[in-house]
Amino acid sequence: MINERLKNMTDEEKRQLEKEGEENERQLHDYNLGRAKKYIEPIAERLKTVGSDVQMFGTSSQIYARLKPGIIREVEKWKEVRTMGWYGKARAGLA
Repeated sequence: MINERLKNMTDEEKRQLEKEGEENERQLHDYNLGRAKKYIEPIAERLKTVGSDVQMFGTSSQIYARLKPGIIREVEKWKEVRTMGWYGKARAGLA
């Protein structure tokens, strides 16, 4: 059904549809960025207080931090932290 609609559209209608899609994507990106910042930035700031080098990426709800095993055990208990993943040397230190 959508393919039929596209086949019958003029070039101008297709450009307008593409423009609307791009605007929707921008709005969704901005919305997700706002949500991520609202929930992630406080955790990132708290991680900085325990001496962590923190990285956040775009609209992702993930924080990347380098933590020592003792700090990892502390952070795992924070109510605002849902899950943690271990990468590299930290995994071997916690096994």
